[in-house]
Order: sequence, then C-alpha cells, then structure tokens
Amino acid sequence: MPLNRRFRRVIRIGPVQVGTANDHWGREKHTAACTAPRCGFSADYD
Repeated sequence: MPLNRRFRRVIRIGPVQVGTANDHWGREKHTAACTAPRCGFSADYD
C-alpha cells in the first residue's frame, strides 16, 4: 500500500528535491528524490 505523505519544506538542490514529512507515529522523516530524466534515485532518511 503506497504512503500518502504531506510534505512541507520542500527544497530543490540541483536535480534533487528534498522534502520533510511526519510519519504515522509523528516522527519527522526526510525524503530525497532525483527529478532528472531516467535517474530513478530516491531515499528516505530519519
């Protein structure tokens, strides 16, 4: 089942977007995703 996160503080650093959201336990999580064509990179951080 996919996660539906409401991101806040979304910033762009080159081709990478970094967003901050809270998980369902209220902890802050950060997600980085590459937006360049054929990149395919994304990662979640605590």
